[in-house]
Amino acid sequence: MFDQFTFDCPRCQIGHCHPGKSTYTRVFNGQVVSIPSITVYTCDVCGYQEYDRDALLRLQSLMGATKNTEQDEDARPKPRTANFDSSETGKSPRPKP
Repeated sequence: MFDQFTFDCPRCQIGHCHPGKSTYTRVFNGQVVSIPSITVYTCDVCGYQEYDRDALLRLQSLMGATKNTEQDEDARPKPRTANFDSSETGKSPRPKP
């Protein structure tokens, strides 16, 4: 019987992705996050894995990922520009033509 949760594999276009359980492990804000028994769809031909969208959305709301991404971008140090004058480079300034 055809499984209603099976879909064509987006990578190989040959196999079918079937539901199963796996452990979701990622690094989030410098912390290792491990979620056991999360639904994952695995291709029976190429092994492609895709985690359940609803489970990932719930995890994202629990971790507050939408709030932290904006803060992380602002927290990065701004690149500094090098300001050299002629005494630091050891060369005299070039005369203008």
